[in-house]
Amino acid sequence: MTMHGWGPWPLRLYRAVLALLVVFPIAVARAAPGLVVDEPSPRDPSGRYALQVQEDGTAALHLVWSDSDGKPHTADLSLSAFTTAGKPSIIVGFDAGAAGPPLPYRKGVSIPAEDAVLRLIASGLEPGVAYSGTLTAIVDRQLTTWELALVRPGMVPLFRCPEPAQTVRGDDAIGFELARTTPPRPLTVRLRVSPFVSQDGERGDGERGDIGFPPGPGETRLRDELTGVQVPGDRLVVGLTSRGLGEGMTYHGKLSISSGGGDALDCSLHIAMPRLPHAELVVDRQSFTATVSTPWFHTADATVSVRLFEKTRARPVYGITVALDGSVESPGGGFDFDRNMAFLLNGRPVPHLSQLPPEALHDPARSIAPGGQVEIQIAMHDLEVGKYALGLRFTAANAAAPTPRIELTVNVRHAWGYAMLAIIVALLVSFLLTRSIRGWRRRINLNRRVAQLRDQSFVEHSDLAIAVFLRVVLDQTQALLARNPLLPPPDSANDYITRAERVAAILTCYSNVIGRLRALRCPERIKRYYRELINDAIHRVGPAPLDQITTDAIIETLTAVDRALGEPFPSYWVNITGRGRVVAQQLHDVRQTLRATAPLDAMIAALGHPEQLTDAKPEDARVAAYDRLYWFARLLYSRREDQAQVEQLVGHCRPCQDHNDFPDVDLDGLFRDADRRAWERLKAEGPGRVRIQQGQPGQALEALYPLRFVLQFDDRALAGSYFVNNVLVYQWEFQFTPDRPAQGAAPVDSPVRVNQPRVTMYVPAAGKLTVRARIFWPAGGPAEPPIELQATEFAIGANQDLMLLNRLEASTVVYFGLMAAVAVATGLPTLYFDNPTFGSYADYVKILVWGIGIDQGKNLIQLIRSEPSDAPPPLPPPAPPPAP
Repeated sequence: MTMHGWGPWPLRLYRAVLALLVVFPIAVARAAPGLVVDEPSPRDPSGRYALQVQEDGTAALHLVWSDSDGKPHTADLSLSAFTTAGKPSIIVGFDAGAAGPPLPYRKGVSIPAEDAVLRLIASGLEPGVAYSGTLTAIVDRQLTTWELALVRPGMVPLFRCPEPAQTVRGDDAIGFELARTTPPRPLTVRLRVSPFVSQDGERGDGERGDIGFPPGPGETRLRDELTGVQVPGDRLVVGLTSRGLGEGMTYHGKLSISSGGGDALDCSLHIAMPRLPHAELVVDRQSFTATVSTPWFHTADATVSVRLFEKTRARPVYGITVALDGSVESPGGGFDFDRNMAFLLNGRPVPHLSQLPPEALHDPARSIAPGGQVEIQIAMHDLEVGKYALGLRFTAANAAAPTPRIELTVNVRHAWGYAMLAIIVALLVSFLLTRSIRGWRRRINLNRRVAQLRDQSFVEHSDLAIAVFLRVVLDQTQALLARNPLLPPPDSANDYITRAERVAAILTCYSNVIGRLRALRCPERIKRYYRELINDAIHRVGPAPLDQITTDAIIETLTAVDRALGEPFPSYWVNITGRGRVVAQQLHDVRQTLRATAPLDAMIAALGHPEQLTDAKPEDARVAAYDRLYWFARLLYSRREDQAQVEQLVGHCRPCQDHNDFPDVDLDGLFRDADRRAWERLKAEGPGRVRIQQGQPGQALEALYPLRFVLQFDDRALAGSYFVNNVLVYQWEFQFTPDRPAQGAAPVDSPVRVNQPRVTMYVPAAGKLTVRARIFWPAGGPAEPPIELQATEFAIGANQDLMLLNRLEASTVVYFGLMAAVAVATGLPTLYFDNPTFGSYADYVKILVWGIGIDQGKNLIQLIRSEPSDAPPPLPPPAPPPAP
């Protein structure tokens, strides 16, 4: 073809432009890299590439470059929404890993030369359903799209579902089987049931049924899941349990079965509850009567037990409740069903058994299985004294009628200890009143006698042991009268007063005698003789009970001394001769020890034979010589341990031959010299040879009781000498610490100065008594310091006479015990055991009157026995027959 008007050059230019327009795009297309989806080619006509989605919702997308572009490049990728017919669309995204959440697009994705694997996230796909979408790639501004198909493979079910319609059996159980679709190899599955609801009403919001797997050991609620169920063969047996389903209703739910491989099967179930005949409840007992006692300071409890079961033993019972039937008789008319009663069904507490909330309808504790029974313990608590009478009826949700009326009668009374205590209280009240009335006069009389004794003053003799004893007796008697004023004074109080009066009589006689002795004008040795007689009489009074015979003998002795002081010498001489013979015998026994036999023999012969005196008149010189010889011999015998002094004394008696020529020695000077030597000897031996000890070793020391302390000398010759017992002065100091500081300091006399190595003291209460002593020589001046003795501590116990039990005579305690035994033995059967509701005010009044009557009857018998009889006086003896 030839173009007119065009030359060769224009034609060639046109062709070149046309070739450029055609070849340039082709060159550009060939220059862009070629991206290829490396997935199996689709089989369907649509040409979609199929990707398999795993169980975890992920799929792998493989991309490669074409053979002509075997090097890495980058591309922009995007995914559209994936859809399928009748299903909502699914958003699929690229997995970015830790870089961020999955998105349906990615920019600048680096794709290597060999192969690129992109992870897609596609969740929510139904198994066996293909979802379609588009993959778009932009490489060097060139757009390429591919059709993709995502498929989640379906699974073969493990079992074939049973028939949906199932019926509850008579034992509330539902059982069915599921056949295996896989080979019968061992398999472990998990079973789960959904809630079952009855389709009731137009809205379909019916009642929810209690359907599930049986509870495990120790459980009560039905389980909705079982794990680790073994399927050994080609069948799976499933057992369900129902509770409290409505009769004639059908409940819809689902059973799910899954294995460890992730495959699951859901089976729909329609469980129908047929209409059953109603149960008939019966009990094994219909009447109860019990008598209980309240514990100390608490209310009473009572428990009875009944057995409840279905009459035919073939129907289940559920929803058990209880209700009061009729009126309730109770003390004061107050009875609260929930507060005073509790119920245990088969040993399990069931609160609020009188109510049936919806959740309690399915409580297994309130149900009875076919053929079973339930033991119901009826516990009544917080019961006051009195009679409780009420009726109960048990019923159930599926029972035709309640049980017959159960009569329950409970009598509550106080414990028998209350009744016995009331009897004892009555006896004590009667005993105290009687004893108080009797002791009122005795107490007044004893107080009067104590006041009279207090009026007598013996202050000048306060250092005497009997004076201290008198104060002790008076204080102890007042303490007895002050304690327990409701009780009469014990007989010991009268004994104490009597002893105090005897001591006062002795002190009165002693005061008269000692006053007359002090006014007597005679030699000192004669006063010494009478003083020894008086001291011997006074020392017969000790802590032991002072009887009237001893008192009379002491007073008689003091009275005789008082009479003798009218003419002191005749009585003195009559008694001095007898004492001379005793001293003569003592010297004879120690004559070898004294080493002066010749002078001693003459002295012993003169002393031993006072009858050889030719003239017995008091003024006779020979009698005076015998008197001097007697006192000289006593001094010699008392110093027998001091050989030097013995030799000095023997030198004075060498001229002595008989009664007539005993030299007129200075006896007073010899006594003073002997006393000085004894004092020096005592100081030389030291205070360690003298100890303070109890007057009666081994005897318990008690408060308000005479406490006697003596000085124990190791030198027995000094201990018995006149120097120690009459010349030396002793100062006693007492420091008392009571066991109870509230009792205060002890009102003890301290210090006390006496002229004897013994002292009597008392303390008002139990505690510790520290005793110290000093020995003084009256002839000593400031240069003669006393001898300090080591202090001794004594434990003082409580006074036993002040204890209440010791104040009661044994006969009184025995009588009271016998009357208490008689009252209890007769009162309890009469007033307590025959009264099932003992405990009211009238009951205690009766038992108090009973106890008081028993005690007063005993008092009447004692009074009758104490009165003299009205029998006539005895007849005089018959006259003797006349003499023939």
